[in-house]
Amino acid sequence: VTLVALVSLATASALTSCGNGDGVMSKNKGVYTVDTTTLATDINGFNGPTPLKITIKDKKIVSVEALENSETPSFFERMVNGGMLSKWEGMTVDKALESLSGNVDVVSGATFSSKAVAENLARGLKYYQEHKIDEYYFCYDPYPKKQDYIIKTFEILGKNLPNQINVIFECFG
Repeated sequence: VTLVALVSLATASALTSCGNGDGVMSKNKGVYTVDTTTLATDINGFNGPTPLKITIKDKKIVSVEALENSETPSFFERMVNGGMLSKWEGMTVDKALESLSGNVDVVSGATFSSKAVAENLARGLKYYQEHKIDEYYFCYDPYPKKQDYIIKTFEILGKNLPNQINVIFECFG
């Protein structure tokens, strides 16, 4: 008999943020979606907030989309066509945050919008890092102290155990 365990790690706030519909982040089949509409209300372009929808899979950015905003359409379009949203696609979250921590190239003629989009993206990616639910898979033969085994495995991996651990056991004959 082999025992397969799926261990989901999260703090209590992460489970609330990701699973209770707070409107900021959701997860579906391993794909996270971050909506900065309520997360970054204080970040403004030229005419107001510039919220984004950020899609992440396997710790890489799949897409960055502009949501409804009050920016001047022609200037905002210039920024989008200048690659301000698409340049992050395929980049790891860590690499994108590293890039966003310095001076970000802005699109000429859409400076305020470009800076606001960069700040929104950084805030959304940081939120993802702080609230994502990590999953680790272990396959092993069962023995009396399964919980001790999982804790020892995490110690070997160098992971700190969070406030809450969810374990789903599935047995195969």
